[in-house]
Amino acid sequence: MAFQYRNDLLAPFLALPQGDKIQAEYVWIDGDGGLRSKTTTVSKKVTDIGQLRIWDFDGSSTNQAPGHDSDVYLRPAAIFKDPFRGGDNILVLAETYNNDGTPNRTNYRHHAAKVMEQAKDSVPWFGLEQEYTLFDADGTPYGWPKGGFPGPQGPYYCGAGTGKVFARDLIEAHYRACLYAGINISGINAEVMPSQWEFQVGPCEGISMGDHLWMARYLLVRIAEQWGVKVSFHPKPLQGDWNGAGCHTNYSTKAMREPGGMKAIEAAIEKLSKRHDEHIAVYGEDNDLRLTGRHETGHISNFSSGVANRGASIRVPRHVAAQGYGYLEDRRPASNIGMQYLYIFLDLKGSLHSPSQTLTVCHEPSMPEYDLHFSPKSSGEAGAYKLIELTPDLTALIENASKNDEQLRFTIKGQPNEDAVLCTPDKTFGMRSVVLSNTLLVVTPVPDENASGFADDAVVIRDQLNEVIELVPAVPKLHKLSSLIRNRQYDEGQEDEPEDDDSDTLRLTYSKAKEEIQASDAELDRGLKERRILIINNELRPIAPNYLNHLLELILNLLVSLSMKHTSISVEELCNALSSDHDVPRTVSTQVMAWFGEISDGRWKMDVESVVKEVGLGILRNHKQEPIEKDELLAKWKSKVGDTFADSVSIDLLAGNYIETEVFGGSVTTLKYFPASELPVDPAARFADLFLTRSKWKGEEISPFLSDIAVNSKERDKLLLKYCRTVTEPGGVRYTARAQYNG
Repeated sequence: MAFQYRNDLLAPFLALPQGDKIQAEYVWIDGDGGLRSKTTTVSKKVTDIGQLRIWDFDGSSTNQAPGHDSDVYLRPAAIFKDPFRGGDNILVLAETYNNDGTPNRTNYRHHAAKVMEQAKDSVPWFGLEQEYTLFDADGTPYGWPKGGFPGPQGPYYCGAGTGKVFARDLIEAHYRACLYAGINISGINAEVMPSQWEFQVGPCEGISMGDHLWMARYLLVRIAEQWGVKVSFHPKPLQGDWNGAGCHTNYSTKAMREPGGMKAIEAAIEKLSKRHDEHIAVYGEDNDLRLTGRHETGHISNFSSGVANRGASIRVPRHVAAQGYGYLEDRRPASNIGMQYLYIFLDLKGSLHSPSQTLTVCHEPSMPEYDLHFSPKSSGEAGAYKLIELTPDLTALIENASKNDEQLRFTIKGQPNEDAVLCTPDKTFGMRSVVLSNTLLVVTPVPDENASGFADDAVVIRDQLNEVIELVPAVPKLHKLSSLIRNRQYDEGQEDEPEDDDSDTLRLTYSKAKEEIQASDAELDRGLKERRILIINNELRPIAPNYLNHLLELILNLLVSLSMKHTSISVEELCNALSSDHDVPRTVSTQVMAWFGEISDGRWKMDVESVVKEVGLGILRNHKQEPIEKDELLAKWKSKVGDTFADSVSIDLLAGNYIETEVFGGSVTTLKYFPASELPVDPAARFADLFLTRSKWKGEEISPFLSDIAVNSKERDKLLLKYCRTVTEPGGVRYTARAQYNG
């Protein structure tokens, strides 16, 4: 006998208050096409998917990763209301990603979403008719006589009454749960075989179709779990004179739905007919047991279409044919079309009316033919071409430049011992090779110098490609600056330092840095500013921290003595005062002003916060070994910036540059200088240093020490998942080391 839920015992506990916290149940598809889930607590109501964390699980237990590298990561893709817990609790459909950030081999949603995004102009709609069969825990069809069979098919389809329908209570529960969850369920009905049912999802646009279908499936198996009933999505769960189970797919594009759309429908059917075998291959396992040409199916080996013909591969509803526009129904997909099939199916359908896609369903009937040859220079041209997959940002950048007739330049940077990066004027992208399962040929017209030896319609193969270069946003590699200019620090009194012709190899010019440093020009300029690097005689030189603090104190004092307003300061007057009274070269003073504010029309608007922060760092730097009490630091800090800016002093300005230290037996907070800029840039080594310094960290404490190695908060969270474990303590959640690191 199957175990059944004791909802009467569970109900009082589900009615207990949760406070502000909610439960988020992550749902994903495993390596065998099954559904998995696990639940986490979220501190407050979720209003945006970006509030949800990336969460790991043991992929070796779900056939999605090997045991020696078993961490797989769940990245939220869609949110639904939770009908089991109610309230603000949610269900989260998640994609699966590998340890290196690439989509897991079972994550077909990632690839389908790309195609759907590219095909969005055709506005593809999907409506799926999901059939399924219910079984008792012992494997008997639900409601069937034990050891026997019900009457032959006939009275069960859309039936009503005892002996004609089974488990209507379960089906109604599922229907209402889908509506509550926000799933676009459009109906239910009993099917031809007793204990077989169907629910319909749609119309949904693009990738949301798959999201809604899979969450509806999840709700079905969860509710059936409470009834002690099994759900089968097998296309032919019972042999004999019984209908199988399919997942008929209704599909249309904007062109099909508009008056005169019948032409687009007929063109789509023609395309589908050309690739029947390829589609059948991804339409579900054991589909041959169902597509026999009987029981309202076409034969699996033959493609056919017709109006109102349920025995055809593609059915055009009668009202669609009559009005001349609408949609088509593909009756071939099996009921068990899974993540590894469904999203390939969406890929194929999504590109039906998007000729620009790399993935196309079939060739146009009118595609011209060419005389194909190898290029006379094919051996020399091997490896000359690379296929790069552009991000949406880069695509928009190229399209805008082309539209506005602007020149656009990309630069690939990297030494032989470095991983190459691609730089735009303001962003850096890592370049990652992804091996293709097929070989792509680069085919062009015959070069002019060889044209005489070929026919007019000839084209030549210039290269063969077996990989695509994937671009991913990357943190600019600015750390190299420190090693290149380590011994060229600029300090007080060096303005008259003579040039040393014998040390040219030690000097790094701005133009050389643009070549050497793996960063965009904008990121390099920002890095020079943040690292306080001067350009003196075209050479990059880091300013001595003590000298910089001395200059800032001089500037603050001059603002008071010369009665200058910090919101509008004469650059000329301030430079003259610094030069005549303190021997500060103009080239130094103007660059320092640009670091700490904006210069426009000869006036400087000081950035109070950045100046105050730098003064505070100047004090804190002296306490790398011996900590300083927090109150003492604040008092010294306020004294140095003066009464005018004392209110701007805040310990938060120093985040990522200090750690709190414990004093045995004391209640006083002490701080020690611990800058993120001096930590290793390799993530594993950085986490090793962090956990050697302190065994446990709060989230708000460790985050500032990761900002320079993570391109955004999502990448930071991935690093935390990879290198940390979370421990819940009375004071809140803490991060601890996940493993030992070898740096």
